[in-house]
Amino acid sequence: MIFISYLITSFVRGYPLLWLVSDVGAASPVAGYFSQSLDIISVLFSFTVYLRSKQVEYYIKKIIPRSNNRKVNNPQMIRILHDKNYQSFICAVLSSIGFMILGNFNSYDHILEHGVGCFFMFTTIPFLLSQKFIADKLYECDRIESRPVTLTIIAYTIAIGWPITAAIFFCSLLLHGSLFYWFDTNLRLDWPSDAPSFQLFRLGIISEWLVIINYSPTFFILSNRMKSFQHWNRIVY
Repeated sequence: MIFISYLITSFVRGYPLLWLVSDVGAASPVAGYFSQSLDIISVLFSFTVYLRSKQVEYYIKKIIPRSNNRKVNNPQMIRILHDKNYQSFICAVLSSIGFMILGNFNSYDHILEHGVGCFFMFTTIPFLLSQKFIADKLYECDRIESRPVTLTIIAYTIAIGWPITAAIFFCSLLLHGSLFYWFDTNLRLDWPSDAPSFQLFRLGIISEWLVIINYSPTFFILSNRMKSFQHWNRIVY
């Protein structure tokens, strides 16, 4: 729904097909669908991560203590896993709040609130890194779960991609004359193609899209790991 909203707005308003997601997706005539989609995704994401945290908690309390692998089955590592699991859940909740703010406070009329949403959204980085760490240890401990190859790629892509994207936009704004141009919505939507900063700005947009696309498999990765779990009837919610 998010991408459909984006495509409809690009077609109706005549915006470039590959442009800033928040600016194009939150414009009329489909701004409401864009925000509703982010709300639904945020709620489902929080619920999914809550179930994942209960699954990991079961592994930590019931499965790992039976292992002979002392690199994982030791008090220090178990404490670290507990902390990572808790941090992961908190970061997921914060990032969900961030996505809701992004969807409901558009970049046209509420640029500062939209920026707050971006700040919270960046907590997906520690969330993914914590999930990668947990999955690595579960694999190391008697192959409780499979090796997190895809999760590792996504975690590092997002963790590295966002700072790079921000740096590119930062440089393009400086090249254009001022960082405050970012608050000019009309300029962001219609960046002059003859400006020296145009190609750098487009590179930032491409980088943003590459990072955002990497969010899509996260649900499937978590659900696939949860699908193989056979002890849901023993979980205390």
